[in-house]
Amino acid sequence: MPCSKVIVAALALTVCIAPAPAQIHSPISELVQDADLVAVATIDRVMETPGPTPPDRTLTVQLRLGQILSGQPSSTIVLAKLAEKCFAGGSGPGHICVSTVGMVGLTGLWLLKAGESGYQILPFDRVTHSPLGLFLPSPMQFSNAPQPADIDSLLFSYQVRWIQSLDGPPNFQDDDRLYSAFGPSYRARPNQEHVLAAIAPLLASPSPWQRAIGLVIALRAESADAMTQVVNELPTLRSNPRLSEIVFAIGAFPVNGAPGSKSPSWIAPLRLLLALHADVAGIDAAAAGALYRIGTPETWPLIVSLLDSKDPNAQMIAVRTIAFRVPAAMATEETHRFRPGTLGPPLTTGQYVEFWKTWWTQNRASLGCANQSQ
Repeated sequence: MPCSKVIVAALALTVCIAPAPAQIHSPISELVQDADLVAVATIDRVMETPGPTPPDRTLTVQLRLGQILSGQPSSTIVLAKLAEKCFAGGSGPGHICVSTVGMVGLTGLWLLKAGESGYQILPFDRVTHSPLGLFLPSPMQFSNAPQPADIDSLLFSYQVRWIQSLDGPPNFQDDDRLYSAFGPSYRARPNQEHVLAAIAPLLASPSPWQRAIGLVIALRAESADAMTQVVNELPTLRSNPRLSEIVFAIGAFPVNGAPGSKSPSWIAPLRLLLALHADVAGIDAAAAGALYRIGTPETWPLIVSLLDSKDPNAQMIAVRTIAFRVPAAMATEETHRFRPGTLGPPLTTGQYVEFWKTWWTQNRASLGCANQSQ
């Protein structure tokens, strides 16, 4: 299935409540909470110790510390361990263990947690068979210039420097790691100002792929300014291979977001976006997903306008949004029957759309929207 179709199908489900997917990549906001030592370090030695149940093992690396960004180790040489539940084949639990080939001599940014028996590795990728999942490769040493005071800002900045150091765009399979680093975890949300300050060089980059990655990160961080940038640059972004990722970021975040989870500051750029009537796959569905998450009375005319979208997925997101926002005092048997998912004879998209367009015409004044335009 083409990527654009996958994006549209996923957006059609963004207004449904579903369990959040497991996080494979560790967000910086979570790593910062757990790390007792953050340092640029080089691997001097690698050791493997069999676990209690083969093929499980404990991986131990001897690290020679360089620049220490956070923490107070007692020595410049430390040991750090990672207990691994290795995949034994078949349908058993576990994953492919980290390959130790070529690990000695690698340098990067490590995050370690202190324990009774020494340091534990806090991997950037929770499930990885590559050494590069354990730490962030080092594009350059930090200069002696003043660095951000907050450790999370420092790590965001480091991640951006690594992105800028790449010879070309990363594989799409690696994108989730890039985006997750700047995103929320189950225990912590990143500071939006810190994220946006760190990725400013990406948003201003002359490189189309770097700017696209910056836009995705900024949109996932709820930046209305990034939404405005998308509107202004849409003619150029049409040819960007990452346009589908940008479209998805507009409408699918925050994940499982309920009405009120997105800032009303997005209304103005979304209004401009819809006024373009852009023939971009998934863009109307993305706008509908964002408007659902905003959920304020000011979004009524815009969400109703999407009932006329050429995209049936956008139409159905609009239908669902309207149907579940009907005030209790205005609910009737008919409004209940035309709520998607209600038991009864199956209805077509056209039937849903016509009902809610009529309902809007009859009730917009009661909703306080008589004088509101799209």
